[in-house]
Amino acid sequence: MARPSFGFRRAQRSLARLAVITAISIGASAGWTLTQPGPASAAGCVVISAVRFDATGDDSKNLNGEWVKVTNRCDRMIGVGGWRVKDRAGNKYTFASTVRMGKGSIYLHTGRGDNRPGHRYWGRTSQVWNNSGTETAYLINKAGTTVSKVTRVMSMTTPTPPPPSTGVWSTPFGTRPSSGAISLRDCNNVTISNKTFRDLGANVVAIRLQNCTNVTISAVDFINVSEGVYAADSTNIQVIDSRYQNITGPHERDGSNRANFVQFNRVSGGLIDHNKGKGGDTEDVVSLYQTSNVIVEDNHFEGTNWTSTSGSGIALGDGGGSNNIARRNTLVNIGQVGIFIASGVNNRIQDNIIYGEPRTNSNVGIYVWNQGGGTCSGAEVTGNKVHFQKANGTQSGYWEGGGCGSVTKSGNDFWAPLVLSNLRVGL
Repeated sequence: MARPSFGFRRAQRSLARLAVITAISIGASAGWTLTQPGPASAAGCVVISAVRFDATGDDSKNLNGEWVKVTNRCDRMIGVGGWRVKDRAGNKYTFASTVRMGKGSIYLHTGRGDNRPGHRYWGRTSQVWNNSGTETAYLINKAGTTVSKVTRVMSMTTPTPPPPSTGVWSTPFGTRPSSGAISLRDCNNVTISNKTFRDLGANVVAIRLQNCTNVTISAVDFINVSEGVYAADSTNIQVIDSRYQNITGPHERDGSNRANFVQFNRVSGGLIDHNKGKGGDTEDVVSLYQTSNVIVEDNHFEGTNWTSTSGSGIALGDGGGSNNIARRNTLVNIGQVGIFIASGVNNRIQDNIIYGEPRTNSNVGIYVWNQGGGTCSGAEVTGNKVHFQKANGTQSGYWEGGGCGSVTKSGNDFWAPLVLSNLRVGL
């Protein structure tokens, strides 16, 4: 395949000065909460706070898209070793004896994976939660007492996956309480949720984090904002179950932090999961710059009025970074490129669906290319379904530009028979 004419790369990204915000100076309308120590009784501390019974797409191929969210609502450490999560059929997962929880959550995923803070993996090779009829997730303590349960009753004829209006997105888009822009420095254990950021003005980033640890952004809507989330020099940042419409940018790479739905700059550890969005003149919808150990999974993004000559749906290893994964995402007419690896070590593109019609500046579905001259190795591109065309209509599913050594490729279809009408985003 001919070399793509990318016409960039990437003079990144001077950090704008961040305002120092303290708990005293933020009003309730800002929409964030900071963990404060306080008295708590043991009763009712640890509960099941959410369950995704039905994973996106085919559950058997997306086992980790099923999860149970176990949350400690109290302000002290609680040992949950020996506690069990159980379904109605009697399948059980038991937490290891050493597991303790501070205030916060653990996601228990059905499939296999490497346990890490905030995430445990059941290790199953088949789904556990029913997609029809009645299903219940139970949390049972070490003494055998059921301390929490969540039941979902479903029609036997309900199709899967569920329509966009169900589950975490049952709240109509844009109807959550309004919030002004939030900028945090040196923050820890923060949750920002149930807010709408709308029409914030030119070059205003909705949520900006500097030197923060353990921040979760969930169930948030972004409408007509320059950028959704920007995090720099931070650890364990999660953006989940959120939506956007029309990221305004502009997309020019001039050192400003804007024109992305999510941009991580020198972040270590995180999750960008189960978000969806449509429209906007984005640069990279999700950008990982000098960032490591972040998973970008089960997101659904569609472009409409995109014009960038260098943007993408998901950017991995930009400027370096290791052990990032983009998996099970669906990208529709998004960017000049669907997903790319630009450098770094052991970055992976797995099981994604990427569709691109011929558009001005459209180029290639997936590429691996060392653009920065640093280390680039261990890249994997596996199990992807791509139907992507250049601006002139020629097929352009995959390209390697060199400098990354041997790229592991298997199970890809770079001219898959994808149907656009089945891939549209609904907000």
